[in-house]
Amino acid sequence: MTLHNLWHLYNLRESPYFQNDLQPKGQSSYPVEELFVGRDREVQRILDAVAGARSSRQTLEGEPGYGKTSLAQYAKSILARERYLSYPEPVHVAGIDTAETLLVRILGHVYDAVASQPEPKLLQNPVIEDVRRLLFDTRVRDTRVVVNVAGTGFDRGTETRIEPAPFQMPLLQAARLLRAIPAVVQKAGYHGIVVHMNNLENLRTDPEREQASNSLRDLRDLFLLEGYHYLLVGPSDALRSLISPHAQLRSVFGVSTPLGPLSPRGFQRLLARRYSYLRVDRRAEVRTPVAHDAAAELYALYGGDLRGTLRALETAARELIGLTDPPGAPIRLDQIRAVVVPLFDAEAHAALGETLLDYLYRLGDLGAEEFTQADLMELWSLTQGAVSIYVRELQQRGYVRETRRQGRKIWYTLTGTARLLLGPPA
Repeated sequence: MTLHNLWHLYNLRESPYFQNDLQPKGQSSYPVEELFVGRDREVQRILDAVAGARSSRQTLEGEPGYGKTSLAQYAKSILARERYLSYPEPVHVAGIDTAETLLVRILGHVYDAVASQPEPKLLQNPVIEDVRRLLFDTRVRDTRVVVNVAGTGFDRGTETRIEPAPFQMPLLQAARLLRAIPAVVQKAGYHGIVVHMNNLENLRTDPEREQASNSLRDLRDLFLLEGYHYLLVGPSDALRSLISPHAQLRSVFGVSTPLGPLSPRGFQRLLARRYSYLRVDRRAEVRTPVAHDAAAELYALYGGDLRGTLRALETAARELIGLTDPPGAPIRLDQIRAVVVPLFDAEAHAALGETLLDYLYRLGDLGAEEFTQADLMELWSLTQGAVSIYVRELQQRGYVRETRRQGRKIWYTLTGTARLLLGPPA
């Protein structure tokens, strides 16, 4: 049996349609900077805010899939070169966080940023040693309790409920250490510490957002400590729902202009850079895997959603690579549709019940770019309460997204995946 890398047909080492924050396979640190395209103004805003103050707190908001995390990672990689401590993995904000659990996650993130530096003396500092011991003690004590709710022993089919044990970390001790760390790292020649907080798009319910908002509020004074630069990243609706309820947070984290989609030209530049970076033979040109017009039309269909576009391209390429006629010819849009629509349709059938699936396919009858819950009440012949439940489920599963709000009125649109499913047949 012989292994064949079919990407070599295009003079590529691997698929250029990866989605993991500009990191090709095998990369686990900061993104490859030469893959980053555009966003110069947004990146400069982040850099200027950090360089111009002893501490800063910024927000980076925009629709899912627009490249917010890649932008944040790119800015962090530049700041790392300029002697600011940071760590590639962001701090995840969870809907079950208390102030204590979020604080230990921030403290762990800061410790990882320190420990990743090639300077053993930093780790030997008494303050950093205290942080390490406290984190170790916390992680050992934060065990999980498994409760048997059906059957006995370890019988096959027994259902379990997993609950986190009560948090054990003293809040005051953690806060004291967080205050002490900047002096230690500044003595070692670093200008400050960048803390990137993410995962807000997974705060989907009102109780989750309220809990996360309250936890951020309770840590408000720690966000003001000199030596720290916080970057809070997430979708506009989630981010603002965290900040808006509390004056204490509004005075600390302002809101920024939402990040817009990368331009069509920028998207083509992004693909071109990926092709160039992944070339096998540097002396030869890449044979473009997907036709330029097909990639452009798909990107337009997804409305600037990079994540969704790259997923569709990856899905099509995985099925069609090496099978075009002749082998190595660019994949056309009709071929992409012929492959991804049945796959996405099967995915929708697996993810949605019959009722919700029927409501999804009936959205194709709207004939409008945007729609409101009132439009759906008429289309689906349902009450406002039922429409609210179903549209939220479609949002969570990636078929509908919110576009704008005016008071209590919300406008929605279809995602690229839904447009593919509801569009013309292949």
